[in-house]
Amino acid sequence: MGVGIADGYARIKSGNPPGVFAMQYGPGAENAYPGVATAYADASPVLFLPLGHPLKKDRVFPHFNSVESFSSITKYVEQINQPETVWTP
Repeated sequence: MGVGIADGYARIKSGNPPGVFAMQYGPGAENAYPGVATAYADASPVLFLPLGHPLKKDRVFPHFNSVESFSSITKYVEQINQPETVWTP
């Protein structure tokens, strides 16, 4: 539902500013997948922020990998493991 709201917001604002949606890792990201795919297919400018699991649990079963899963339905995907490495103007 939240993905649809972010998508709708981006559409009524003509992408300025874009819609933004943050989701829980795991089930939240999995459930958001169809909405993300719809926004991508319709070229709706939305920033999606799937939260991550603790690094010590990376690649532990069961694990939904947002980077791998969303790479085929987004324009760009990046995993940020250390917030201090993010460039800010």
